[in-house]
Amino acid sequence: MECSQTMGKTVEWKENYIKEYHKFWIKKEGIRIQHKESIIYHNLFLKRLHQKKGDKILDCGIGTGEPLAIKLAKKGCKVYGVDISKELIKKCNNNFKSVGLNNMNVTGDIDNLPFKNNTFDKVYSSSAIWRTPSLNKSLKELFRVTKNGGYFIFDVVNIFHITVLINFLITKFKKCINLPTENWNFSTPFKMKRLLEKLSVDYSFEGYFILLPTGLPLLGRLGHLCRFSNTFSFKLSKTKLKYLANKLVYVCKKR
Repeated sequence: MECSQTMGKTVEWKENYIKEYHKFWIKKEGIRIQHKESIIYHNLFLKRLHQKKGDKILDCGIGTGEPLAIKLAKKGCKVYGVDISKELIKKCNNNFKSVGLNNMNVTGDIDNLPFKNNTFDKVYSSSAIWRTPSLNKSLKELFRVTKNGGYFIFDVVNIFHITVLINFLITKFKKCINLPTENWNFSTPFKMKRLLEKLSVDYSFEGYFILLPTGLPLLGRLGHLCRFSNTFSFKLSKTKLKYLANKLVYVCKKR
């Protein structure tokens, strides 16, 4: 049996994100980012941005402003944010105000950013771009709004990792029998190479949470064996084993 996703279902999926994703974020993702391994990961992610005081930076999928955008604003960066969820944008604005910071956030799509070409010194998307309907279109948008000589950085989930592969197979099965499921864009280093070669960029990538599971069906976080090893989580990120990582982080410099 051939399984496919119609445009109608894609729109329905996006509408579900608009209406429901903020509940998931507050109940699950908002807790997950406080875990030790997530804090380390996001600190490493920020270091790859090469930000400096006064930089004009866009966060694509800003959520509540945590854990990245507020840190950047505190360092003197001019932070802008976009998110598909009005509820998360509202929460984000409140979070910025609560620590005495100003920010400029708008509701919008990563695959159709409401900004002019060559607007930002730095652009990033953490745990968001692989949730969009078209990874290719989203990358083109990150590229478009980044200034020449500027950087954009993002992460994707890698199907060569055991946890991602299991999620991929479960997702395919659910779609075949018409069960509701998240529409993730599963990637590989080779797929990303093909997509990025279409853009005028110089890029490199690192891999985090290598080989060991970061979660298993029914077990959830109990199956996150990688969190017990800094070596497999972070220290092998630049070795050839990065091809087997859960998260691939790409740093791209626009020519």
